[in-house]
Amino acid sequence: MDFNKIISYYEKLESTRKRLEMIEILAQLFSECIKEENRKDFRKIIYLTQGRLVSEIDDFPTFGIAEKMVIQAISKFTGIANSNVKNLINKKGDVGEALESILKRREGKKQTYSLDTFVKETKTEKILEISRLYSELEKLSKIKGDGSQDQKINLLTGIFRLSSPQSAKFIVKIILSDLRMGIADKTILDSLSLSITGSKNNRSFIEHAYNIHPDLGYIAEKLMKEGLEGIKSITIQVGIPIRMMLASRIQYTEIQKKLGGGDFIAEYKYDGERVQVHKKGQKISLFSRRLKDITHQYPDIVECVNNQVKSENAVFEGEIVAMDAFFEKMLPFQVVSTRRRKYDIEKMKKEVPVCLYSFDLLFENDESLLNLSLNDRRKRLEKMITPSETIQFSNKKMIHNTQEMVEYFNEARKKGAEGIMNKAIGPDSVYKSGNRGFLWIKLKGLEGGKMLDTIDIVIIGGSWGKGRRKGLLSPFYGAVYNKETNMFEFFTRVGSGFSDDDLEQFTDRLKKLEIKKPPKNIICADTPDVWFQPEIIIEVMGDELTISNKSDVGASLGDPRGYSLRFPVYQRIREDKNIYQITTTQEILELFEIQNSQTL
Repeated sequence: MDFNKIISYYEKLESTRKRLEMIEILAQLFSECIKEENRKDFRKIIYLTQGRLVSEIDDFPTFGIAEKMVIQAISKFTGIANSNVKNLINKKGDVGEALESILKRREGKKQTYSLDTFVKETKTEKILEISRLYSELEKLSKIKGDGSQDQKINLLTGIFRLSSPQSAKFIVKIILSDLRMGIADKTILDSLSLSITGSKNNRSFIEHAYNIHPDLGYIAEKLMKEGLEGIKSITIQVGIPIRMMLASRIQYTEIQKKLGGGDFIAEYKYDGERVQVHKKGQKISLFSRRLKDITHQYPDIVECVNNQVKSENAVFEGEIVAMDAFFEKMLPFQVVSTRRRKYDIEKMKKEVPVCLYSFDLLFENDESLLNLSLNDRRKRLEKMITPSETIQFSNKKMIHNTQEMVEYFNEARKKGAEGIMNKAIGPDSVYKSGNRGFLWIKLKGLEGGKMLDTIDIVIIGGSWGKGRRKGLLSPFYGAVYNKETNMFEFFTRVGSGFSDDDLEQFTDRLKKLEIKKPPKNIICADTPDVWFQPEIIIEVMGDELTISNKSDVGASLGDPRGYSLRFPVYQRIREDKNIYQITTTQEILELFEIQNSQTL
């Protein structure tokens, strides 16, 4: 399939923020993709539309290319001085748009260039086959080592030579991870359902399959080839991470009622790193909440699972928590986060011992347990694992009333846990992969006058510091995610809680994410000194939620008031979450109602 045909849809997607319009545009694109002559490219097109070369569960090959290198490649290809290219980028506010403008101008002058043999050319247009583009991008991602910069620049100029002005714009956006079309996974699922099955009503079947095999390219190809029956046949595969079930939060006095009104189970909510453990014979894989393979970070856990999990194959979940040298005291998340490294693994294993507190079993010996009740899953988990110093079961207790829950919460906090997780235990207490419902409800705070829980926001902008913080970014502009509109809405500015080292590290990381103008999926009426590609997530705590006309949270839902956080304080960075797993606009509104009901 010709990439130039695809970019006509991309341009339409860039011009709208309306989710329903996005679904229609994508559905039209996918309808083209499933035509016989284009079917072989469908999977690649799904990934490219996400701005990727592979699915999110695979190791994404980074291009290792910054804006500066692209400018050098543009200069080499066009003969225009670096400084003039930079000036045009500043004027356009986007590297891709600047390149498009330059190439259009050159085409207008009717200059010709030598073309590689695999490019078909007509009198009116270039044709760039998806398979060829994908191959060139793969080559680009694999160039490493000495002389790699010159090799990358040469390959970039070759890609520009293959491209029309419009396609070059989007190719550069993909390479710079700057494809800002605001397309969430659920939008793609709706479009797949509409284009292939003829109705969005079948989205639930496709989404269920995606939750247990989170590879949109695979799902799209399976749906295209085998229809809904093929999608319904998808089940858990050991080694393919499952999207994790999430918890909601409500006022603690309402928890028992929301869980059915009767008895329920409460477990410690550990201050560690949630993992999903996959065992297939002697092969052990550990996946983070973001579905990334982090096996290499925890060789001690791998060894323990091999020795103490009886089943031949299994998928179960737990929380990895840093422990003191005697395995008697749990240490905070900041300690276990030091295990996130590629080097000195053995040294860190000794310096930061950990324990895996397992709490749920999803699959055992070729049988999916997702539809069993929590009690049944827990019983099988406890039969499967022989506990030890390094692997244990989460602390749990049967709760009969709110007072018992409060007492258990206080006990958990004293022992070093973040709080407790309250879970339904009835016949319908199934494991809902990728779902945030009210079968699990977390509780992290009871104190009046303070937020009951932390809030996760994504950094979308920043201001340059003054005085002692000159040259560093602070404060940062944080946004929450509106799941109904697929937009990130400015929530609050955060400047407290950061050490000088924190600010230096954030400034260095964020400089690499700087963009000239906000993506189309960001709503922020304020204007920071610098805009950033939304990628870095931080956890904040504050005094209370407030009405603020400076915040954009709630505006797209027809609420003109705006909601923000009073006295926000940085707690930690959340490497374990992606930007669609942060706190939502809907949660902020719910938390505001809970907060107000407590003060009545």
